[in-house]
This record gives sequence, structure tokens and C-alpha cells, in this order.
Amino acid sequence: MRAFKIKRIGLILCFGGSFSFGIFESGKCILHKSDRKYVCRMKAGERQFNKDKQSGTGIQSIGSQIRRDQEKKHVINVG
Repeated sequence: MRAFKIKRIGLILCFGGSFSFGIFESGKCILHKSDRKYVCRMKAGERQFNKDKQSGTGIQSIGSQIRRDQEKKHVINVG
């Protein structure tokens, strides 16, 4: 049976408005990208998108508008 040698490893971490991506070769990082956006309701601990789905109506506070806008930007940066 042959043993395979791994040349490159890719690592992706994405949760709650934070995103990190890295490619490693021989234990060294050769490419890295990270991004963080304000998408979580700090005291409630959930994304604005989830809160909007539960309530059925869009909350119109300035904070909720900022979180919606940041989530759109986050999806564009990650995608």
C-alpha cells in the first residue's frame, strides 16, 4: 500500500460574522485572508437575519440596518 504525501492544506473557519481562510505548505502559511463584520446582536447573541425571520417583520432600528448591511458585505467577501 502506498503512502500519500500531503503537499498543501487548506483551512476555512466561518462563524457569526468572522471568516478566516489559509493555505499551508510544509507548515508555512502561503496564503491567508480574514474578514470580520458586525452581524450579531450582541446581547441576544444571534444574527440579525435570524431575528428577522423569527419576528416576521423587519426591525427598523439603526443598529439592525447596520447589521443587515454588514451581513450583505460579509457574504460578498466570503463568496
